[in-house]
Amino acid sequence: MMYSCKMHWRHMLESDFSVSVLAAADVTSALSIREQFIGQSIQYNMSSTRMFAVPSFVNEY
Repeated sequence: MMYSCKMHWRHMLESDFSVSVLAAADVTSALSIREQFIGQSIQYNMSSTRMFAVPSFVNEY
């Protein structure tokens, strides 16, 4: 896989990541979550990313 050396400002994660983290699940074993960090769709170097956006669902009472 060829990474771009150019800095990538923002990386959007899917909400399943935040749901799993809040549920204290092992996020390293979930394939869908690993793909968000090291999948074929990532065309830039993650270490140059400056912001990770993690949407989550919040119940309001």
